[in-house]
Amino acid sequence: IHIDGGILWHRNMSPEFDTVTRTWAKSIVDYIRSANTQHSGQDLGYLFTMSQGDEPPETIFGANLPKLKKLRAKYDPGKFWAKGVEIDPDFA
Repeated sequence: IHIDGGILWHRNMSPEFDTVTRTWAKSIVDYIRSANTQHSGQDLGYLFTMSQGDEPPETIFGANLPKLKKLRAKYDPGKFWAKGVEIDPDFA
């Protein structure tokens, strides 16, 4: 575990700890989502950097996803920047 600029992060370098690391990360994500929901009254998702790569965009971005889809349609309709979590543009 490392703290850099007030940000807590963990880098797993040993495959035998994958399950433990994913469980730890999920517990942090669950806490963040719960605290944000209690504070704001809506599920705002969680920090993108905490994603494990197998979550759908709705889970990561929460209530912000519709705005991100509109931004994607406006600024990147051809999906040039399409690495990581896929956000489909909303052209409506």
